[in-house]
This record gives sequence, structure tokens and C-alpha cells, in this order.
Amino acid sequence: MSTPTDGTQPTTVLLHERVARGISIVGHPLCLLPASTFTAMARQERPELLAVAIAFLLLGGLITVYSTYRVQQGRWQHVDASIPHERRDLHHFILPLLVISSLLTGWLLHLPVVALGIATAGLIVLIAKLCLRWFKLSHHVAFATFAAILQWPFLPGVLLIAFAVFLIGWSRIVLHRHQPIEVCAGTLAGIMAGSMFWLSLFACRQFDWL
Repeated sequence: MSTPTDGTQPTTVLLHERVARGISIVGHPLCLLPASTFTAMARQERPELLAVAIAFLLLGGLITVYSTYRVQQGRWQHVDASIPHERRDLHHFILPLLVISSLLTGWLLHLPVVALGIATAGLIVLIAKLCLRWFKLSHHVAFATFAAILQWPFLPGVLLIAFAVFLIGWSRIVLHRHQPIEVCAGTLAGIMAGSMFWLSLFACRQFDWL
């Protein structure tokens, strides 16, 4: 005699995967990190918001085009770059891109704080690259954690994105993109990058460098 859960179990799993996929898309670094930056700048009524939006669009566009091209070449299975050699390729592309973007943002756009943010975001990629020998750190969770810390001292923003970090971590595990340890490592990397941003910003302001 079959149990009542026999027919509903596959449906429940499918529903979880669909919800997880939606969360993973909304919580993608190219969505969540710009949103966090824009809201933080909007609260301060910064006039450079349009320039920052264009910079993020260019940066995100380059990463998207590169990832799509690798898939079309047959080098990658998915734009997520979940396989270690795919992730390695992605790191090799993103690291110099972030360094160049940081320098150009500070030099051409005269946005030193945004340039510092891009540079510390590069720290996440560097940590992920160094950890790849042992495990595949979650970029989604790392950048979401970083985005939460960027909201400081606006506590509602910090708490809202911190809750999103939990949901994103759950989604990456449900979709079998990461193991729990990789999600935890992503959280730690995001905390390190976020702390580095605020400490560097404080130091720069103390010495009147910004």
C-alpha cells in the first residue's frame, strides 16, 4: 500500500528547486551588489548615481558576455561556472577586470569610495581563487554578505540582505551548486571583504586621502 507522500514528494522537490532557482537569480552578484550600492548612495543623495549605474552595467555586461561566450564555445557547461576549471577561468577573467575597473572608477569618474568597493570585491574573487584547490567557495553568498555589510550603518538594510544571504545559501545547496561548507566559506569571505572596505575607508579618511 502506497503512502500519501509517494505522489507529492517529487512535486515538493520540484517546487523547492523552482523557488531556489528564483532566489538564486534574484540574489546573483550582478543583481544584488549593484542594488545594495545604489540604495546606499541614494540614501546619501549622491549625484554620481548615474555614473555608477553605467559602470556597473558595463562591468556586468562584460562578465555576462564572457560567460555566455565560453558556453557557446563548448568550454563551459553553464554560465554559472560551477565546474572547477570553469570557475578557474572565471577568476582569471574577473580579477584583472575588477582591478582595472577600480582604477578607472577612481581616476576617470573620481569616485574613490566606489573604486575602493570594487577593489575589496576583488578580494572575494582572490579568496575564492585561493580556496579552489580544496573547495568551490560560493560567489553568490560571498557577494550577498558583502552587499549586506555595505548597508552599514543602515540597520534595516543590513538585516534585510542578511536574511537574503540565508535564502541564497539555502538555494545554492538545494540546486546542488555548493556544499554547506562552501556556503559558510562564502559568508566568511564576504565578511572579510566588507570589513576590509570599512577599515580601509576609515583609514583613508583619517589621513585625509579621500
